[in-house]
Amino acid sequence: MAKIAFIRYLCHPQLGVGGDGVLLIQQSEIANSRLRVFNSDGQEAEQCGNALRCAVDFIHRYLFLDSTNFLIETKVGVIHGCFEEPWIKIDLGPYRWVEEKLLLDNFGAVDLIDTGVPHLITFVSSLEISDFKERASELRSHPKVSLSSESYSFANVNFAQMIEDKIYVRTYERGVEGETLGCGTGAAAVAIAALKRRPLLNPICVVPLSQEEIFVEVFPDRVKICGKASMVFIGAICYSEGKGAS
Repeated sequence: MAKIAFIRYLCHPQLGVGGDGVLLIQQSEIANSRLRVFNSDGQEAEQCGNALRCAVDFIHRYLFLDSTNFLIETKVGVIHGCFEEPWIKIDLGPYRWVEEKLLLDNFGAVDLIDTGVPHLITFVSSLEISDFKERASELRSHPKVSLSSESYSFANVNFAQMIEDKIYVRTYERGVEGETLGCGTGAAAVAIAALKRRPLLNPICVVPLSQEEIFVEVFPDRVKICGKASMVFIGAICYSEGKGAS
């Protein structure tokens, strides 16, 4: 419980460092490194596409300087990552359609796709959604979603808009319980869903709230993402069992 409180403290934008989550890179017996991802609420996530990109950047720069290809152990399996300055490519592996075009009141046809973590996707005519958080929360907790698959009742939510050959997306992330600047597994899920609606060519460009483009390659048996990662700062912070526990 103390560790959960410390993660919440680290992610706090005023009291801590600030962030959507914390990455823990450990030794692995089956890969170059083991990655554990903790959301800002302190709970451990199965996987995170953007976290994998950041992890590959860190591992390349500080642990395996002479390598550009890495195997990373995650909760959902071993993931392959590749560092090609300035790009970082991640093979997220197989994906799974849970629901396709599930008709929901007030939302129309909604897809539910698992790309390592579950994502609800709905396509809209405009991303100018003033009550975004409320709408996303409503969609995630919709009775038909829970009835469809109880284990996916707390999925991430993506509102997507297709403009020419790009897909713009806003993502409500579980664990963060709010909108996030970008989501790699979400971008992958949105691209997979978009291919059912429009003939697109790989790689598919997905533009999140941050405006940092993510390129997605969708294959029948797997999905890959490609994007950049940048170092913001380097620092040190002391761990305390009681820190943030209050």
